[in-house]
Amino acid sequence: REKGRARTWDGGDTMEIPLLFNQNPMAKAYTSYEPLDAKPPEGITTSIWSLCKYRVPLLYSRSMMAANAGESAIVDLISTLRDQASKSLVRKINADLWSESTANPLEITSMYTMLEENTAASQTAAVGGIAKGTYTWWRHQYSTIASAGNGFLSAFRRLHMACSDSGESPDLCIVDDISYTNIEDALQTAVRYVNQDSIDWGFDNVAYKGVTIMHDPTINSDGANSDGDGSCFLLNTDF
Repeated sequence: REKGRARTWDGGDTMEIPLLFNQNPMAKAYTSYEPLDAKPPEGITTSIWSLCKYRVPLLYSRSMMAANAGESAIVDLISTLRDQASKSLVRKINADLWSESTANPLEITSMYTMLEENTAASQTAAVGGIAKGTYTWWRHQYSTIASAGNGFLSAFRRLHMACSDSGESPDLCIVDDISYTNIEDALQTAVRYVNQDSIDWGFDNVAYKGVTIMHDPTINSDGANSDGDGSCFLLNTDF
């Protein structure tokens, strides 16, 4: 929302998102008066997503109203309830987004469902109505990073390159506690202290080639990810 990347949908039972998965093969150099290839373009299809609905009630009793008598007190009560409901709804959606369980079909599609913890050749899940096992172009990049420190950064660079093509590259990276700690440890040697009165230690946020790296504790809220290690998600929010 802060970056203007949130999109709205006007309704319907499903949400259809066009996909560009290949180039137009008719792109070519030509000479004057050479006939134009007029074949229908290929490489375009559509992913289909079921809409999920979330709600949260705002409830208060007569006794609560009585305890908050007065116009300003009632306004404060309703404002507090609305603030609680809004934050609770955001937390619930965020928790479902990073859930490793797919038991509830009513919930938003989890990142662990969309991005399998498998190499490309082993990915089989159907996402958006398209099976990765059948369509290789629908598979995502995946890498296992066993080392920390500078080894982690080196592997991160390679994965970023693997997720970039034709000027398009990830613009958001979301990591868990373990991964963010590895990033801070690797960058700590580059810290320069300029304040003589106090030491400013740590990073509010980190960026790599314009990619904002954010920490989200929800990713491993159960204390460990499904593979027992950290997770690092590189995303292009345009897609």
